Amino acid sequence: MIARDTFETYPIAAGCRDNKFLACALEINAEDIVSGEYHLLELRYVHRTHVVGAYIFIIKVTHSS
Repeated sequence: MIARDTFETYPIAAGCRDNKFLACALEINAEDIVSGEYHLLELRYVHRTHVVGAYIFIIKVTHSS
């Protein structure tokens, strides 16, 4: 994926390198970000993008059909 670099995110924590993933998710208007990182899961939402763990994502995807 090549992003246009429209979004800039503020650092979540010192030394955190996850901001690039958040920016990409915002760039493509992603509904969900799947993560196992506690500091991301704690956010729950980044703008309109839902931050979920793998288990919740699988349940969401399998029940949406």
